[in-house]
Amino acid sequence: MPSYKPDDLMNTKLERLKHAEAMRKRGSLPDALTQLEQILSDYGPDAHVLKLVAQIENSLYQTYIADESERAKVYETQALQHIREAIALEPANALYYVILGYFLEWSDPPQVQEALDTYRRALRVEPLCWDALASACFLAGHPDADLGLQEAMRYGELATRIRPTRSLLLRMAKIYKWTGDLAASERAMIASLTETIE
Repeated sequence: MPSYKPDDLMNTKLERLKHAEAMRKRGSLPDALTQLEQILSDYGPDAHVLKLVAQIENSLYQTYIADESERAKVYETQALQHIREAIALEPANALYYVILGYFLEWSDPPQVQEALDTYRRALRVEPLCWDALASACFLAGHPDADLGLQEAMRYGELATRIRPTRSLLLRMAKIYKWTGDLAASERAMIASLTETIE
């Protein structure tokens, strides 16, 4: 077996990651998943690779859920396990919590309260994490989420200041309406239709 220097191993790993990403972009999700699992096997635990594995597994779960197959449940379980492993390796990465929250929110059955708690954990790590703020805001009014309108409004207002999106402004219009602030609701509605938004 040839002797590799650490830089050679890193370059090989990066090349293999690029190859896996190219497969994912072509829609070859099982092949990309196999490549990423092999990278984990060859190089050991890596939070970024675990995140990629979890995202592909979640995509496969979404693909098979309509068939109500056991395969879908296996992918769902694996995706949750792998993103939790990524969090264990890098607990200061707010994005990993957001991804876990998304997976929980869209799991079967939805685990909405746990998703909300996960978004809150992301915000403890990174208080201005737009994805966590917006995701938590969108859970306002959900019957399974212990989220007061004031808390949802705070998340939404922060997220809107960071990056206003049409859907976020429309959500804020609804939250303002629920709180009885019809003037703010109307302003948010108008802003969603008139402002230049990404």
